Amino acid sequence: MTCAAPRVPPALCQFLLIAICAGLTGCTSIYHRTWDKFPPEADDELAMRVSEARATARLGHEAVARLSADLDREVSPETIQVDFDRIEMLALELQRHLLSARDVMPQTTPGPSLIAEMDRLQQRSESWLRFVHACRHADAATQARQIRALLSAGDAKSAAPAR
Repeated sequence: MTCAAPRVPPALCQFLLIAICAGLTGCTSIYHRTWDKFPPEADDELAMRVSEARATARLGHEAVARLSADLDREVSPETIQVDFDRIEMLALELQRHLLSARDVMPQTTPGPSLIAEMDRLQQRSESWLRFVHACRHADAATQARQIRALLSAGDAKSAAPAR
């Protein structure tokens, strides 16, 4: 009695060959798309990361303005808490972007204006977090008073020239 090797159907072999080739092509395209999104130069990467931080700061400012409007309209406490959550999340996201930018700084020579802008954005995120932690459970009048102060301080800092 002889043992014959199991026979693999040709259709299965063709399918496996196509799947492997498609997989290799996919890996290559993913690799190239990633490099298209992340610049290879450290200066460009720093600029990209600071730009992401600026965008997050704009969203945070909009969230603070939205909370202010919701407090003026006296919406439900649940909506107010969602607004506080949004501000807190954006403050933490802003800090994450700034930490990411600071990771790149040793490989670059950032100008003083860029460092000043990053410091300003860091202060803004810290003020948002202080506001959230201090006012989340305060009465509506205190929240409204504090958010007006936060908005006026943010507007004054926004008016400073950003280079």
